[in-house]
Amino acid sequence: MRAGTRHGMKALTPGNQGSFVIANTLSITIAQRTRELATLRTLGATRRQVLGSVMIEALVIGLLASVAGLFVGLGLARALNSLLVSFGIDLPQTSTVFATRTVVISLLVGILVTLAAAIRPALRSTRVPPIARAPCSPRPGSASVATRRW
Repeated sequence: MRAGTRHGMKALTPGNQGSFVIANTLSITIAQRTRELATLRTLGATRRQVLGSVMIEALVIGLLASVAGLFVGLGLARALNSLLVSFGIDLPQTSTVFATRTVVISLLVGILVTLAAAIRPALRSTRVPPIARAPCSPRPGSASVATRRW
């Protein structure tokens, strides 16, 4: 394996970890909203509409998180530079490169990673049957009605 390939793989590791966190968060959110998704299905929503609503939610989350990450990263870079200067480590002083390309690429990567991580939980959300909304059906993960202890 060439050195450039190893460094490229190391660069992808935070993105992989981030996508696992996103997928896990969306999976938990969808599991908690099973009854709401079933209500949509009962009211006539198709699987495609449920999938679309979850993917739009992921798009909005990805956009907001990417914008926040862009500005938090810029602030952290300035704070780190100030910290290094306070310790007497002077880095070469050039202006911060904050080009349009930087903004577009960071937003695009953030949104695409979020959407890619959301595909599996979104597909799982389409499998919620309308009957899951019925009052007599137990919630997923809870004890069945017959085994509950009052």
